[in-house]
Amino acid sequence: MKIIILENGIKLIIKVTGYKMLNIILVLLFVLFFILMFFNYKYQKAQVELLEQNKKTLELNIKILELNIKKIELLEKRIKEKQ
Repeated sequence: MKIIILENGIKLIIKVTGYKMLNIILVLLFVLFFILMFFNYKYQKAQVELLEQNKKTLELNIKILELNIKKIELLEKRIKEKQ
């Protein structure tokens, strides 16, 4: 609490503690915001890495399926030749 005495002798009381608490709360909220943004960035980065791994896995599975289709076609061709 801050007391200011004016020229005419009237005391003016200013509540400084309320403003200090407000500033502290705002600073803490600001810090919390950046902490949350940091963890959100890390989470999004991990999600992107997982998506890239899934893409590579799907591409490999497509190649395997294509090879299996060729294998089946060759087996069908051999069966027809034997008959």
